[in-house]
Amino acid sequence: MLTFTRNNPHPLRSNTNRNSMENQSKNTIITQNVWVLLLVSLFTDVASEMLYPIMPVYLKSIGFLLY
Repeated sequence: MLTFTRNNPHPLRSNTNRNSMENQSKNTIITQNVWVLLLVSLFTDVASEMLYPIMPVYLKSIGFLLY
């Protein structure tokens, strides 16, 4: 008789191989997500730092009055 449990919802599959593969893939996905977020944050910071000094020049060229 096949019994379904919370730890092994598919009794015909091996539970040990599946768990080790899931743990390895979860660690890899988290690492990739962290690296992507790190790079996006870095590029956003660099872009804002590059635009901040030239903002007054741009505002003056479009007619915005700076007092």
